[in-house]
Amino acid sequence: MNRPFTWIASAIFALMALAHVYRLIRPLISAALKAVNVLAAQSDADLARYRQLGLTDAQGLVSGNIKYDLELPPALPQQAAVWRQGWGERPVWIAASTHADEEAEVIEAHRRVLQQFPTALLLWAPRHPERFASVAEQVAASGLRVGNRRDDGQPAADCQCFVINSLGELLAFYAASDVAFVGGSLQPIGGHNLLEPAAVGVPVLVGPHTFNFEEIADELLQAGAAQRIVDGESMAAAVIELLARPEERRQRGGSGRRCVEGARGALARTLKQIDPLL
Repeated sequence: MNRPFTWIASAIFALMALAHVYRLIRPLISAALKAVNVLAAQSDADLARYRQLGLTDAQGLVSGNIKYDLELPPALPQQAAVWRQGWGERPVWIAASTHADEEAEVIEAHRRVLQQFPTALLLWAPRHPERFASVAEQVAASGLRVGNRRDDGQPAADCQCFVINSLGELLAFYAASDVAFVGGSLQPIGGHNLLEPAAVGVPVLVGPHTFNFEEIADELLQAGAAQRIVDGESMAAAVIELLARPEERRQRGGSGRRCVEGARGALARTLKQIDPLL
């Protein structure tokens, strides 16, 4: 049995086991839920699941997803504009929160992008710090000119791939990009936060595996703010298309920003429910 089918079979057996456990302990969960004053769920689907476990209508409400309440620094647009001015008139895309099995796909995608846009810059933020050096080595071994945040500060004029080997700066680099690929989604990892690039108005590319952010991914996809890709070839095709169509980028980026802004308020709604209980 090859690896994908092995993973699928394992996942199915795990879900079956989990469902069996929930059936066995459902009376215990129902008893625990009777002690709950208020349960603030992220979505209607989540609230329905709790009700199946015994939560009453009077106990539950939908407050929304707190992840939408991310704060954007006021100086972020200005910082991104200054960076872009320093990089020159060149297309920029970012691969963020990538995992080891996605790295070859990203490199292949950028090589294809460079064929259409020879001055294109790839910003690359691996998910785990221990991958920073390895990613830079792979990029250099592929023949691309590579720089990094710690040693170089900003990409040089001839830099083709710039590794963001620092922490806490991803949002600013998103804001300075034209297109964003969010990793952990080409492999069955479940994906990572799609809201950050969407919040700063950058169109999002994502792989088929987004079960960690399923509702967010569905909303952004339906709004046209995100697009599914399946491998390095389709990633390159999507990046090339968006880099060639600035108006399309603006429309998709605007859709993503509106999705985030329209769903804000979950934190305030949750605190409103908690305050009377304290």
